[in-house]
Amino acid sequence: MELFSWLTNSGPLVPPVAVGTFVSISLVTTPGSNPVFSILSGNLPEGLILDSGIIYGTPKAKTTSYTSTFVIRATSLNQSSDRSFSITVLPFDKPIWPYPNTVVYLEGPNIDKTFPDFSYVNEQLLAVPQGPYDITYRLTDDSGKLPPGLTLSSTGTLSGIINDPIKFNIKFNDTYVFSVIALSDNMAHIGSTQTFAMTLTYVNVANTPIFIDNQNLGTYRAETKEIIPIQTYNPVPSAGSLVYSQIGGSLPQGLNVDTTAGAIYGFISTQTEYLKNYEFIIAATKNNIYQNIISTATQNYEISIIKNNHDIIEWITDSNLGTIHTSVPSILNIVATHTETVHNLQYYSVGNNFPNGLILKTNGEIHGSTTNTGTYTVTIVATTGTAYTKQTWDIVASSKIYPVAFNIKNFNINVIKSSLEYTNIYVRPFLSIDQRLAYQQFIDNTDIFENQYIYRPTDLNFGVQKEFKMYMYYGLQKLTSIADYQSVFLNDPILNNQKNLHVGDPRIITAIDSLGQEIYDVVYLNVVDAFQRKSILDKIRIKFSSLLADEDPVFLPIWQKNSSEFIYGVVLCYTNPKKGIFIINNIKKYLKSVGHLDFHKINFTLDRFIIEQTLSSTSSSYLILPSVTSDT
Repeated sequence: MELFSWLTNSGPLVPPVAVGTFVSISLVTTPGSNPVFSILSGNLPEGLILDSGIIYGTPKAKTTSYTSTFVIRATSLNQSSDRSFSITVLPFDKPIWPYPNTVVYLEGPNIDKTFPDFSYVNEQLLAVPQGPYDITYRLTDDSGKLPPGLTLSSTGTLSGIINDPIKFNIKFNDTYVFSVIALSDNMAHIGSTQTFAMTLTYVNVANTPIFIDNQNLGTYRAETKEIIPIQTYNPVPSAGSLVYSQIGGSLPQGLNVDTTAGAIYGFISTQTEYLKNYEFIIAATKNNIYQNIISTATQNYEISIIKNNHDIIEWITDSNLGTIHTSVPSILNIVATHTETVHNLQYYSVGNNFPNGLILKTNGEIHGSTTNTGTYTVTIVATTGTAYTKQTWDIVASSKIYPVAFNIKNFNINVIKSSLEYTNIYVRPFLSIDQRLAYQQFIDNTDIFENQYIYRPTDLNFGVQKEFKMYMYYGLQKLTSIADYQSVFLNDPILNNQKNLHVGDPRIITAIDSLGQEIYDVVYLNVVDAFQRKSILDKIRIKFSSLLADEDPVFLPIWQKNSSEFIYGVVLCYTNPKKGIFIINNIKKYLKSVGHLDFHKINFTLDRFIIEQTLSSTSSSYLILPSVTSDT
């Protein structure tokens, strides 16, 4: 019984293949046989191999087409079957010149292009490849003669300065005929030849100088010595040198024109403007001693001068910004000092290397939090510039010339992952419409919460806290779903009943880091139960810990860590160190001046817990206590 058989037909495996074309041919037998293939006789075309039942590769070139015939044996479970195949390989055709005539001019047939003597030539000869290969150009052995001063590159560019001193100042036409071969760069090295004719017209026009540099000379700094070359081409230098002069416009004060060297030089004077542009005209004049002809060429130039900024910017912040945990709000910031006092320093990120979620503000604060981990190197520029975007600094940060002072430094941020996913729990009252409006007017009042006192005023995690809420627990291990919290909380007699809380007067606590440095003040409203005690709130926190998990200190704010006991309070704002007292004073003055806001009269009923997940994109969930029927 035949265990397997060939499904690939014998004979030509594929239609004829052009040299340089990649092929891949699968040999197929009865499904499930999984034979081993080998070449029994003959050879594959050079460049192809047989591997695991696939013939693949790129056939190599020969000067003529050829066919490789071979026998392949398939062996499976001690049974063998042989089959004969063939592959035909076609050679490349030689390149084709697109010109129909034997003798042509450089721009094509029937175009008599002439070149004045001493002119610059840059012409591209072009043959069309007839396959996937590049073309190399060279003169044939009996090519004839190129015009003096010209060369032919391997890429087919005919270039140079036409220069024939013997025929200089003689007026007649001269034609140079030469042959070029276009060769394929594959193994076949096949080529085709084309003959070109180039007519030169010798006239007395080779005297005029040519400016060959950019009209924009660039940007330079005031109070510096500079030599700025003017680049020109002097045809036939032996006939006379060039003399330079300024004939229009204005040079920056302190700069002059070197009449013989062709350069602008001098000490650029002090400049008050940050950036000033100058436009002027330079003339190059030549007196041809052979022809007694004076020729002049002119060029419009522009140059920019920037103020020599004496401001010195020095970094205070160490290159190692420190370590933060995932999902914990950043309090990182970058600080530099400078000697100038008129403009404030601003900070920009050069490139976009911050971990996702962290944002550098122009005041040097790094806001937000991230779920990315690892060590990140970020490049920061400190500058007195006020009208330059981050995209501008991406372009010019490596430049030594810019119209403002700046200093660039690399910083490292290390982000480590918190061990588990955690949840915060907070509560908030549902204020009456009048109380809600009164509180909104209060918390939005910039005469109370003066921006000069506020810590990180544009950071949503700090600054002024718009929402009236109180955190009960930080860093609680996340349960699978809200139903899990429901079963834990509502089955406990301490947690499943409503509690009436009392809002007290504003207080202050200072956040101090591990080095003993004051970071910020927290202004908050003290909260206790209806009997002016904290005991019931402490019992709730103890229950959280016993029923779920201990509080993760990573998520506990610094100001809570500084307190000997947990602080129950509604955070109003974060201020700079020792500035919280000014906010307290403003609050007291405001409460005396208005009669429609009394914190003591706020009905703060603890009737639900709000679950806030720190590492999940899931929004906050409400856990309503049994006697509450509405979620409004």
